[in-house]
Amino acid sequence: MIHYLPLTMDAAYIDATIAAAKARGVRAIQFSHKLCHHAEDVLDKPEHAAQVAVMVKAVRAAGLEAWCWTHEFHSPPREFCEDDGRLRCDEPGLADYLNEKYARLCTEVLPGLSGIIVTFAECPYPVYQDHRVISQSSPTQRTRRLIDQLYAALRPHGVRLAVRDFVYRVDEVEAMGQALAGLPEDVVIMSKAVPHDWHPDYPIYPLIGFFPQHEQWVEHDFGFEYEGQHLLPYANVDTITARIIAERRRGIQSWCLRLDRYSGQLGPSALATPWGSLVLAVAHAASAGESISATVHEWEGGQFPGAAAWLREATDCTRRVLFPRGQWYGNHSNIPTFGYAQTHLNGGNADRLAAWSGDPADAFNEQAMAEMPPGWWQLMVAEGDAEAQRAQHLFDYLSGLPDLGPAGDEWRSGARRLLLMARLFAVHRHAYFRIRAVQEQADNISSEDIDKAIDAFADCAKDAQSVLESCRLEGRRLDNQGASGHDRGAPFRIEDEQRQAWTNVVISLRGAAQRLFAKE
Repeated sequence: MIHYLPLTMDAAYIDATIAAAKARGVRAIQFSHKLCHHAEDVLDKPEHAAQVAVMVKAVRAAGLEAWCWTHEFHSPPREFCEDDGRLRCDEPGLADYLNEKYARLCTEVLPGLSGIIVTFAECPYPVYQDHRVISQSSPTQRTRRLIDQLYAALRPHGVRLAVRDFVYRVDEVEAMGQALAGLPEDVVIMSKAVPHDWHPDYPIYPLIGFFPQHEQWVEHDFGFEYEGQHLLPYANVDTITARIIAERRRGIQSWCLRLDRYSGQLGPSALATPWGSLVLAVAHAASAGESISATVHEWEGGQFPGAAAWLREATDCTRRVLFPRGQWYGNHSNIPTFGYAQTHLNGGNADRLAAWSGDPADAFNEQAMAEMPPGWWQLMVAEGDAEAQRAQHLFDYLSGLPDLGPAGDEWRSGARRLLLMARLFAVHRHAYFRIRAVQEQADNISSEDIDKAIDAFADCAKDAQSVLESCRLEGRRLDNQGASGHDRGAPFRIEDEQRQAWTNVVISLRGAAQRLFAKE
């Protein structure tokens, strides 16, 4: 059983998703992110709600189930909050608030829903954590109480409940598992394929297969939030296959497939790109226990000879560009500011690869990113340059082929974008890792050398700007990404037109370098 998750708010795109779902025997469409990330998206925005309601009706008319996302607690009444903003989540009145809220959602605003999918992370009041709530109960107890309250609120309306067990840290997994134990058997458990977020090297999420009495769905990201968002030729066929086979062995029979990252109507979607069509075909085949090699062979018949082998190389190149040594570097597939890279290569707001994998090699790489031992920055720079060179070879190879099939323009554009992004990341490494080496006193690098590296990135960014102008990541221009709260002292409150050519990234690098040498 398959669900599709279109993340883009666009009527024509949703119609295309419904048509594709019907053609492939998909069971349901989920409304999330730009359609309905939390209930207030439709409860408080009548015009948006009217558009989503039409989409829900179209899904049901097509014979598919329609599920809607929400996050709790998101916007509880002020009467339940302290002056410092924390939520008193033991208040009995919260149950009545949820009853009224979801009665209105299910009967007035989005009638016809099959179910509601709730997430407790990434909202203003995550009950499984302590920092935003006041409670006499443990995180496990108050998470369970909220689930019970939502179940009671939805049941009178014939709307099912699914609970996403999404958390950020290893020690939160066990507590979440305890909160989900013993729920009514008609409650669905929805798990990401991997812990925390969409990292290509993360292991299987520990709670998959942990609830045999329940229908458990496993979510996969075929919008490639952190792996190019379909702008880059990327299809992690081996990873997808291995994950779904492992999930089947744990008793999973249902999968939820994200299709895009907010720009699906423009083409970057698993429904539209040639590499997207491959990952969808592989997922459907793997979930049904069918031959993956036959699926790939059939797909290649509609592309060009050797397409699968070329795409495998491009996929590996993309992973190494965005995740050096398996560590988190790219900012949602884009060039990171200095602060973003520093807080994601080590530490930050979530456990990183080593904590989830338990692999000493991952722990070594993470520690090296933090401590910058002698020779490390040179290694990171050399590996970045090597991937830029590989992207050049991949581009040259495609350029030399006389016929790339009906999707030839998409293949050429994808190869060109991979080349430009690999170059950008490579020159970014030259600046970032030099600064970090001096910060950790790992090398004696002059301020002039670092300034030259930053200038080289700025020049490369300007050269790439016009070619990538029409592209979108996170729904925005690649070179016009917003502010980053990870960068102390950087003047990010600047107008949009001043952010062109990754100005925010350049400012963050220059700011870090200036603070570094001002200490001398």
